[in-house]
Amino acid sequence: MVELQLNARRGSFQLAIDCQLPALWTVVFGPSGAGKSTLLRLIAGLEIPDSGHILVNGVTITDTRTRRHLRPGPGTPQRGVGLVAQQSALFPHYTVAANVAYGLAKQPQQPRQQQVTDMLQLVGAAHLAHRSPRALSGGEAQRVSLARALAPKPRLLLLDEPLSALDADARDQVLTRLQTWLAEQNIQTILVTHDAADALATEAQVALLEEGKLAALGPASEVLASERTRLLARLQPN
Repeated sequence: MVELQLNARRGSFQLAIDCQLPALWTVVFGPSGAGKSTLLRLIAGLEIPDSGHILVNGVTITDTRTRRHLRPGPGTPQRGVGLVAQQSALFPHYTVAANVAYGLAKQPQQPRQQQVTDMLQLVGAAHLAHRSPRALSGGEAQRVSLARALAPKPRLLLLDEPLSALDADARDQVLTRLQTWLAEQNIQTILVTHDAADALATEAQVALLEEGKLAALGPASEVLASERTRLLARLQPN
């Protein structure tokens, strides 16, 4: 479970969140500028809030007194946080397979290779294993970035529009497979999106952000009822 009680001012914008996110699959939804990506960066430790705290599985991972993000050791409940941003940050001098294996250096070779193969298959990128990142399309690079984040099996996975370069059908396919695998591994996931379909298709718990505040938290079918109606109306013939 992720527990948030934080305030973070960025220029004239202020993010103020006080909530618990207990669900294994949570979608953070809201318009542009609502604070979705800022919230994810705070949880990941890329930014530090001005005040408050962030706990994951009961462990404080951000200490605003020392302005540090704490990374607990292997013996604590929180072993790691994986982050996949919109822009993939693959190592250009590594192959796709080597990129995915990057976080598995301490594993023996055979299980490491099998994990790389499994993760690439999960995201539909097995055929890309020996390519250079420079030869990938935007959607292919996003698939590989996701596989790299999944490979070490983090306790918490943070996804910031991770499949935005894929078309809707391909994105739905990956998200469906991904959600099943994450549930099997008991990995809590927070997905940031501006597309209500991503939340509705996966029957997610939704945290709705508006102007830096939590406007609603609950099942997608309830929180996004108006968005669902709007999407259905668009599909109706004129």
